[in-house]
Amino acid sequence: RFRGFRSTNSLVADPRQAEKERKSRMAWTDSERQTFIERYLHNPKLWRKIAAGLEWKSPGDCAYYYYTHKNRLDLKRRLRQHQAKRGGRAGYGRTGDRGAGGQRARTGAAP
Repeated sequence: RFRGFRSTNSLVADPRQAEKERKSRMAWTDSERQTFIERYLHNPKLWRKIAAGLEWKSPGDCAYYYYTHKNRLDLKRRLRQHQAKRGGRAGYGRTGDRGAGGQRARTGAAP
């Protein structure tokens, strides 16, 4: 006699333990916060590059953290200061003989 289909896909053996582990991964440690800020200053809003330096954080986690904490961490001011120290972003909005990526344009005949 057929009683129906019983799926075991996505079965979690201990849901309480799984939720506890998920919450511990979601909490940001001080070192993760510092790493996030450093990587954000070098790669603003490039969530994949930022998340690459954080072991348990996804790009989505980084974006969520940014949008929920950007005012408290004053990230926009920090980014402006960081870019001023670096001379802005190389190759963006500059005039002169520099092309994309800050590379100097070649002049003259090729050797």
